[in-house]
Amino acid sequence: MDQFNDEFYVNYAPPFQGPIESLLSQHPLLYNEENDIKIFEFYQAYKRFSSFIENDDLKFKITLKPGELAIFANRRVLHGRTSFDQQSGERHLKGAYLDFCALKDKFRILKAKQRKQEK
Repeated sequence: MDQFNDEFYVNYAPPFQGPIESLLSQHPLLYNEENDIKIFEFYQAYKRFSSFIENDDLKFKITLKPGELAIFANRRVLHGRTSFDQQSGERHLKGAYLDFCALKDKFRILKAKQRKQEK
């Protein structure tokens, strides 16, 4: 939660992140000494945040067997995958996104049907 009690999230994907400096240099009116300080502070915080995320003692790792499924709330769990040796095995990974409100609504409807059938 932020200072206004609103939920917020962090998109953390280092391979897909570009430097902030390049964004500001495209907009010269935004590039000034104050923003230089903010960029420096951001990268200090980013480095600290990354050190927590990359800490092996804080990671939960699981190897799924064929037919197994992992389900988690995408915005509530930091998740990723490890690399693998292409010579020793295959990786087949499918992702899907589901609207949680729609899932809860469907569950509520199915529970109501079940109660009706039990009467």
